[in-house]
Amino acid sequence: EIIEAKVIPDEPLRFIYRRQAKLLQYTICEVRFHLFHEGVVELLDAIGATGISYYPTIIEHKREKRIITNYFGIQITGRYGDIEKSRGEIVPYIAPNGNVGHRIKGMYFTDDKWGGLDFSVGEKSSFVVTSERIMHLFNEHKISGANFIPLPEFLMQIS
Repeated sequence: EIIEAKVIPDEPLRFIYRRQAKLLQYTICEVRFHLFHEGVVELLDAIGATGISYYPTIIEHKREKRIITNYFGIQITGRYGDIEKSRGEIVPYIAPNGNVGHRIKGMYFTDDKWGGLDFSVGEKSSFVVTSERIMHLFNEHKISGANFIPLPEFLMQIS
């Protein structure tokens, strides 16, 4: 059964940003925390995006020596079923270091279980899946930091 989970911290979570690059509108910080700029949250709220909730953050930007408070942590509350790798196609893959290997092309869910929400994540996976309307919204507003790959084109490791 697909469920929706939600846990929101009582106080803003504090992050230390040590990268040299500037913060993007969608940023992954620390250990897989996803952060959206307040403008992105406003856009998502305006369309009534589903499967997502937000919590306040405080970001200490080490390089710029400043405190940033206009980013929100996001929690993906939508869920999809297990990934069924056997439905994908095994294709050759050239790694960035030049090594040749193979990947599975296509992400499919067992029994096609997906809650239909705008944002979802797997119970056993960290892949964030969005609806097409979210992809179009991000593209239309040129939201920096997001990379959308259609599920049939997605390449996964064989393991």
